Amino acid sequence: MGVRPNRILLTHAHPDHSGGLGELSDAFDCPTYIDHNEPKPKGSRNFKIVKDGDELTLGKLRISCIETPGHTEGGVSYLINQTLLSGDVIFAGSMGRANSSWQDLFNSITQKVLRLPDATGIYPGHGPATTVGQEKEHNPFFIGRVN
Repeated sequence: MGVRPNRILLTHAHPDHSGGLGELSDAFDCPTYIDHNEPKPKGSRNFKIVKDGDELTLGKLRISCIETPGHTEGGVSYLINQTLLSGDVIFAGSMGRANSSWQDLFNSITQKVLRLPDATGIYPGHGPATTVGQEKEHNPFFIGRVN
């Protein structure tokens, strides 16, 4: 494709999301971004720590870091324009598994993710894409819980 990645954005450190980190890091020699509360997985020698509200620049793109704990203690989602890379916090019609805290997961979704504009696309770590508006209207876990 002629694309050369210059950063790796991890939403969390579970092996199904970070398993190829060593190969990517070696092939592209680029930093790996991860939340300050998330354990660092094996594979990268160049971690960059992010916190809620941090902003990364990639060319003309601005990437906002939104801490979304609950699936893991240091879960983070990345907002790029009207696109949210959400990892395993929320799925189309469902929510992620609360590995670290059900209350934190629920709060991450209701207080952060579903407060974004309805047209914001959500791209979870597994399954189909969705939008904030679709989840507020159709997700059985959140119907009537977010205005």
